[in-house]
Amino acid sequence: MTESSTPRLSAPDRRRTLLEVALATFLERGYARTTTRLLADAAGVTEPILYRHFDDKADCFLSTLQHVVDHLDDEVGIDAFAGLCIAALDGPMDAGFIRRRDALIQAGLTELQRIDPPGNGPDIRKTLEAGIGRLVLERMQHRSG
Repeated sequence: MTESSTPRLSAPDRRRTLLEVALATFLERGYARTTTRLLADAAGVTEPILYRHFDDKADCFLSTLQHVVDHLDDEVGIDAFAGLCIAALDGPMDAGFIRRRDALIQAGLTELQRIDPPGNGPDIRKTLEAGIGRLVLERMQHRSG
């Protein structure tokens, strides 16, 4: 039997690693252009390992958004939150996803107001509006092109 050169991660550490990889991937590619295979490959695991931690792509995305909301104190958290809010617009249109997405976004906005009252730093609402505007324009161009 040969020993692996990398130590096996505990389930919580593996999940944290998967969330970090998912965050980077969703921010780079958006929701629609990200697949579970891509997420697994980026994390260096198989899809069955990914499915041990998340029910499906939507669950992975929403868990990633929850992770970011839980860590908004970090400067990276604010940018990641804005990016995921924009990426979420490309998510599935089923009521369960939308309800959970909207609750997480509202929780994030509430937490942002708590840790960084308006006027103290980057205006998250302006960042979101600008990103949403870009996404709408891209969709309009895609449909007309």
